[in-house]
Order: sequence, then structure tokens, then C-alpha cells
Amino acid sequence: AVTVDAATEQIITAGNDLTLTAAFTLSDGDITSTGGTLILNGALSGTGVLDATGSTLSLNGDLDVELIQSFRN
Repeated sequence: AVTVDAATEQIITAGNDLTLTAAFTLSDGDITSTGGTLILNGALSGTGVLDATGSTLSLNGDLDVELIQSFRN
């Protein structure tokens, strides 16, 4: 499992693809994908920011939308 738990922590994919294969906790910080494909194979939860503007989002696991502070697509 991977955890992003500080406001300064970020994953920025730009136009590249990103596949998360295990449970991922986004307690703070953000994941930003402005192109390419964002594939979530494990559960994603937390209160961080998931910004998939301009990307293809593929959910193969659970997405806890109530806990995600901001979701843009």
C-alpha cells in the first residue's frame, strides 16, 4: 500500500500513464494527471486531491468519493 500524507507530497503524471496496483491512501497532497490514462486497480481513499483533468480514468478498485476532498475530470 502507498500513502501520500503531507500537503507537499504530489504525484504529477502530466501526459503519462499511471497505474496504481495496490491500495492507495491520499490523506493529503494530490495526484494530478493532465493526459494519458490513470488506472486504479486497488482502493483509493483519503482527503487529498485527485485531479484527472484531460485524462482517462479507469477504476478497477474502490474509489471512496466521500473522502476525496476534490475530484476534477
